[in-house]
Amino acid sequence: MARACTAAARELIAAKNYIAGLERNIAAADQRIEAAKTELAKLTEINELEKQRAAKLEEVIAAEREAKDALFKLKEQHEKRIAKLEKSLSRSRKFTLILGVAAGVGILIAISK
Repeated sequence: MARACTAAARELIAAKNYIAGLERNIAAADQRIEAAKTELAKLTEINELEKQRAAKLEEVIAAEREAKDALFKLKEQHEKRIAKLEKSLSRSRKFTLILGVAAGVGILIAISK
């Protein structure tokens, strides 16, 4: 009977140690779960910040596109103005050339008299 009691006592101690080990594993699992929850909350916050940043970048891109379009329009306006001025200058040069030739002819006629 003493052996049976000793065996039962050993089995009881082993069972208690096993339960204590399981409780430590459960506590460790709880810590891992809390750590994962904390990380998930931080990642969710980071995700929200990244969404906000992406929205701001989209606004910047839209503004840059508008500015670029305005620059193209301004460039086009100036190119048209340059073409108009060049055309006007060409006419002025022709007119000046004609006046110059006429003046030259007039001088030659006056000298020849």
